[in-house]
Amino acid sequence: LGISITGALVIACGVVLVVIGLSLCMEGLILGLMPLGELVGVRLPQRSGLPTVLVFALILGFLATLAEPSIHVLQNAGDSVKPWEAPLLFLLLNRYAHYLVYAVGAGVGVAVGLGMIRFYYSFSLKPFLYVFVAALCGFTVWASFDPNLRYIIGLAWDCGAVTTGPVTVPLVLALGIGVSRMFASSESGATGFGVVTLASLLPALAVFVLSLFLLGVAPRPMSEVDFFSPANRTAAERLLGGKDPLMRYAFVQAGPEGRLAFFDGNYDKMMQCFYDVYGDEARRKAVFGEDIEALKRWVAFHGTEGQQLAIFGSQENMEKSLIKYRASEGSVDAGNLLAKNAIAAIKAIGLLTIPLFVVLFFILRDRIPQPDEIFLGLFLCIAGLGMFGIGIEVGLNRLGTQVGS
Repeated sequence: LGISITGALVIACGVVLVVIGLSLCMEGLILGLMPLGELVGVRLPQRSGLPTVLVFALILGFLATLAEPSIHVLQNAGDSVKPWEAPLLFLLLNRYAHYLVYAVGAGVGVAVGLGMIRFYYSFSLKPFLYVFVAALCGFTVWASFDPNLRYIIGLAWDCGAVTTGPVTVPLVLALGIGVSRMFASSESGATGFGVVTLASLLPALAVFVLSLFLLGVAPRPMSEVDFFSPANRTAAERLLGGKDPLMRYAFVQAGPEGRLAFFDGNYDKMMQCFYDVYGDEARRKAVFGEDIEALKRWVAFHGTEGQQLAIFGSQENMEKSLIKYRASEGSVDAGNLLAKNAIAAIKAIGLLTIPLFVVLFFILRDRIPQPDEIFLGLFLCIAGLGMFGIGIEVGLNRLGTQVGS
């Protein structure tokens, strides 16, 4: 493109962290999580019946989705969706994002459970593929004719892809190979594959089903002015979650025409409302949230002249603030970034290992084989996932955004 990279040093460091983090995570999976998964997959059918195996597979598949870094990246993409352009997609990625994660997790859980049934009874993979691929193709064609559902098609298929990431695939494969060794004619575990394909198809199907349930909540796509008009106020408040969130969205996210439409096209009414909200601390927090600096930053870059004077008092103060905000662009809050990704990594690996340990200790009543390697592997997984998350945030995301824009 012949353009320079903004913040090239930070992005380069982020890319290095991605490489190191993913390497450590994969080493940790090989040392820690995969041996645990395969051990439980072999021992659990020996000590328990099919119902116990299925319950464990459902829980593990669901928790693996919550631990998958890709699902959180997908959620973050919801900020770019406009509620008037794709109301249902906006609802799924913002207000009901937790329902989306639960639906995808349930899809993975059911997929892993079906995989265990397939290994248990030595079923062929083909009937599963015929049914689910046909159902997904049917949903896709049908959704393409609905103005709201057509925007869900891409999300549904992406949800099938994000679940097959660096956390889910090794664990699900190890569990499948372990279970298949107990029931397949071959001791090599060569029949223990195919469950990852099911874990790609069923989450996409789950997103389509969830979309059907929420279809009645979302209004039809419309123009920005129509969305913020008083005639659409009830539907817009239902979509955003109330009067205050809608007002915040109108002020912070809407364009000038949409913002004015929210106040019946009356500029004086809009400015008076802004003064009233900003002057009342409780009301300001209810509409704009706790972070007053974020509000000032938005007003400095995007607010009207009246809003800028209301916040900064004078043109000189506003220009000083603009210089400060521009200087801080691209900066990284290292402490917050480290803490956030460390907590996310611990939570992700913890969600996966606790069920494995519970089954190992309380159902199988067994000991951890080679505990030094297992715990070293879990530590490497946590460290690697944390570094990977930081690298994605400060490196690949910024680079991709620059190239894309």
